[in-house]
Amino acid sequence: MTTPASITALQAALTGALLQPSDAGYDEGRAPWLRIIDQHPALIVEAATTDDVMLAITYARTHSLPL
Repeated sequence: MTTPASITALQAALTGALLQPSDAGYDEGRAPWLRIIDQHPALIVEAATTDDVMLAITYARTHSLPL
């Protein structure tokens, strides 16, 4: 389970953007290439670097979030 503090820490560590459902751009960020799937992820990491990808995967695993 995520907490506001853990989300803040992730956001501070990322080079790219972190989107939450209440953020502007969230709906555009969650729109898949294949529009048949309509998912609503808890968080969206718009990775700018490979480190961002590693941070996102580690965060998801630590907080039992699906990737």
